Amino acid sequence: MHSLRELVSSQFNLPVSCYRHCSNQAKLILLSASEQPLGCFVCPSGYISRVVLYFEGGKVNTKLMKDLLSRYADKLGGIRDSDIRIASRHPWDLNIDSSAETLLQEVYWTQNYKREENNLRPALFLCSNCNSFFIQPVNSSSSLCEKCRKS
Repeated sequence: MHSLRELVSSQFNLPVSCYRHCSNQAKLILLSASEQPLGCFVCPSGYISRVVLYFEGGKVNTKLMKDLLSRYADKLGGIRDSDIRIASRHPWDLNIDSSAETLLQEVYWTQNYKREENNLRPALFLCSNCNSFFIQPVNSSSSLCEKCRKS
């Protein structure tokens, strides 16, 4: 069987629509090579539609996601426990021959920007240079974090 990271790369690397931010396509960017791969669905402007932690089988840990997002929660208007969700992926769902009942699980958070809201509202972005998270107004055109803009 392939590694979890290879499985995620092969199964979830299709372009999707940016969620409620723009009409561009978002793509999966895998940020972590650890035991729990971390991925973000990001549009060309760097806006993060969704943050996902991937786990093998039924071994899921929502605390990792809460800890990851905790440093941004206040600036984003708070992140509730109910904002962090779990999805199960089964072999038949992914067209993979496996005897496992659940192949992998995703712990995910979807950024809930609404187009009709204030364009200066803070949102979470991914720097296109260093792949770090940063906060800026949702209508900003920079895909670089403050550190990379200065260098």
